[in-house]
Amino acid sequence: MTDSAPSLSPLGTTSGTALGRAAHTVWAEVRDAFVAGRDAYRMNQTTAVLSHLDDRILQDIGISRAEIPHISRKYLVSGRAF
Repeated sequence: MTDSAPSLSPLGTTSGTALGRAAHTVWAEVRDAFVAGRDAYRMNQTTAVLSHLDDRILQDIGISRAEIPHISRKYLVSGRAF
């Protein structure tokens, strides 16, 4: 029978313990908040870039000004936002 050391999470807590699970949950919440903030920033950047184009350029690329928010969300989901 061999004794093995318990594995440690990146936060230094023993995995499987209540403290380890709590740390994992907190880390997941922080990560999710960061991702949501990053996504909002990217969507706002895409909207700003498209909004600064004049109507003729928008027409040339095949979109109307009213479509800008939809296009920003679409490209965010596809991972191609500015």
